[in-house]
Amino acid sequence: MVMSPKMPQTTIAEVVAAAKAKPDEWTFAIPALGAPSHLATVEFMTRTGVTIATSPYRGTAPALTDVIGGHVQLLIDASFALLPAAKEGRVKTLGITTKERSPLAPESRRSPSRACPVTTSSPGTGCGRRKARRSRSASASTD
Repeated sequence: MVMSPKMPQTTIAEVVAAAKAKPDEWTFAIPALGAPSHLATVEFMTRTGVTIATSPYRGTAPALTDVIGGHVQLLIDASFALLPAAKEGRVKTLGITTKERSPLAPESRRSPSRACPVTTSSPGTGCGRRKARRSRSASASTD
């Protein structure tokens, strides 16, 4: 999540408090309706209990441009799309920037130590599929 640099808040908690106090002063940019960023925005508002106006855009670039310009205040999108503007200081980042998890972050079903390794030597395999394929082939060879 990034925020307009014109806003005084610096943490998610401050944004939530300010948005609850004066929701008419806040707008979320939505880069694409129905995209993961839109769903993340809806989830953020559901979890925090804030109701902020949304403004749909035709992509990340125009949405980010309006956040930078202060026309809208917030944007949730993929980090690789927002990182250049954040590194240049054109937007404020509001997310997990430390080793501590945000209380707003969803619980992970897997621990980081059990993360599924994806290698180029095994394209098309992902978490769980490799085990299922192995167990099927093992049971097929015993029949």
